[in-house]
Amino acid sequence: MSYFFAAESNSPAFVWDEPSTKLLIVLRGDRHADFTSPNRTKKSCWDEICNIMKAMGYQVTRVQAENKWKNLTRRFVCCFFFYYSFEFNTPLIF
Repeated sequence: MSYFFAAESNSPAFVWDEPSTKLLIVLRGDRHADFTSPNRTKKSCWDEICNIMKAMGYQVTRVQAENKWKNLTRRFVCCFFFYYSFEFNTPLIF
């Protein structure tokens, strides 16, 4: 696991590697119903995910996990549409 210091603070920022990213994806996917439930807050769901990751040795914060998830979903959508437009030879309309 590697760390670097975030520009905004003196606390180390978590550097995501492949195993930690895959774990985040699995944990977030397992809790999809919780994230869409009106009875739970997203903050509590992310805290639960971070607690599990910390128990497995990944010192990640809720904000770092949320940001990583947003970046992953943004990248997936971009790549999906790029692939779709070439695979099916159809223009994409946004």
